[in-house]
Order: sequence, then C-alpha cells, then structure tokens
Amino acid sequence: IYSAAANASGSNTVVFTIEESDDNSTFYTVASAAAKTITLTTTAQSGVIDLPFISRKRYVRLVCTIAGAGSTPTVDYKADLG
Repeated sequence: IYSAAANASGSNTVVFTIEESDDNSTFYTVASAAAKTITLTTTAQSGVIDLPFISRKRYVRLVCTIAGAGSTPTVDYKADLG
C-alpha cells in the first residue's frame, strides 16, 4: 500500500522488490517476485501493489528503491504478508 508518491520536479521512479535470507544478514532478490515500478510525477499518487512470491527462507523483506534525476522524491508505504 503506498501513498503520497510524488516528486517536486523532474523524473523519478520507485521500484518495489522482495528479498529473502536464511540468516537475516545476506539478502537476495526473490526470483518469483516481479519488481513493480511507479513513475513519480508532481501529482501525488496512491494505490495498492501486489507482489506475489514463494520463499522457503526464514526472513523476507520489502525493498523500496527510488531512482532518477527529479527533485524531492517521496513515498509512504507499508507491506502486509498474507
């Protein structure tokens, strides 16, 4: 679930991925979970993204990566495992 996804100017993207680990120290991207990308604009966006995945590891985490040349990118997000 994300909200307030925007940037002041320019072009940015937000990429959500799932990572997994056996030891909570070294994480690897879950191959079965396709990354989801949001393109930021000056108009705030909100929505829900599903990232279905299968993992047999003890630890999993959601990773949010912001990239691009825009200014002041922001996004509020939270994850629920089900």
